[in-house]
Amino acid sequence: MDPKEKIVVVGGGFAGINFIKRIDRNKYDVLLIDRNNYHSFPPLFYQIASSGLDPASISFPFRREMRKMKPRPIYNMGEVKTIDVVEKKLTTQFETIHYDKLVIAAGTINNYFNMTDLYKYVYTLKSTSEALRCRNEILDRLERASITTDLEERRKLLSFVVIGGGPTGVEVAGAIGEMKRYIIHREYPRINPDEVQIILVEGSDRLLQVMSPSASRHALEYLKSLMVDVHLQRRMQSYEDNVLTFSDGTKIYSEMVIWTAGVTGVTFEFKGASPEMGPGHRFVVDEFNRAQGIDDLFIIGDISYHADDAYPHGCPQLAQVAI
Repeated sequence: MDPKEKIVVVGGGFAGINFIKRIDRNKYDVLLIDRNNYHSFPPLFYQIASSGLDPASISFPFRREMRKMKPRPIYNMGEVKTIDVVEKKLTTQFETIHYDKLVIAAGTINNYFNMTDLYKYVYTLKSTSEALRCRNEILDRLERASITTDLEERRKLLSFVVIGGGPTGVEVAGAIGEMKRYIIHREYPRINPDEVQIILVEGSDRLLQVMSPSASRHALEYLKSLMVDVHLQRRMQSYEDNVLTFSDGTKIYSEMVIWTAGVTGVTFEFKGASPEMGPGHRFVVDEFNRAQGIDDLFIIGDISYHADDAYPHGCPQLAQVAI
């Protein structure tokens, strides 16, 4: 009996984990590589950031999930550094792994649009740990504001700016707005909710550009009902010394800026050949998610770019599409 071919899957997000569940593992040995040993539910990261959910509510260990699968796939922790498409091997910080077929489902990371070192000063929501960091900072600021008698210090502590009016930006601004409207007067009676300033900044002329105009209008109305101040057609240029500077010359002081302004594909070092790159640092694939011109390399989920008549600019980078 011929040995089974080995499929290596890079990334255990929606695309990667669902691929593993559905591939015929009687025909293939399957190995998953991910930098974390758990799968999370990114659409609810904003709920972690606003203390609405506990991280365990939206995460599960890969190994626990794989115990349910027969034949059982293998999980190895690691972050892929290089991929040799000629020798069919990849290297992580821990090991070198050979494959017969490679499936890249690594997803995306934050796009800072060439603003050097911005990542050091803003809060982000691309992982459970980032959402926890955001949550802890929000709660810390509320606690400190509730005991300070310095009005200027209180104003600074209670100023929150969200950059980016896409789904994540709208969700996290709305979640903080719900805290302002419904939670603060109950949990922090020494804070006047009117002292909490929440600003959402979007560079285009409407929120939720990837959705319908009707959805944009409803989102704007909802945020206003939660006392969120929405600024449209304003692009951020820099963030230095807690001061945001925008392209129209306006400035906003904020010690807590939550960055949701865009994503870009995870990068790899390829040897032998590199798959064709599309917009947003996504890899161009055909209707079967095969990389153009490279045998046995498939790319799925947010990091893939497949354009057709229905989606001339590529499929939306959403969980449902990845699944």
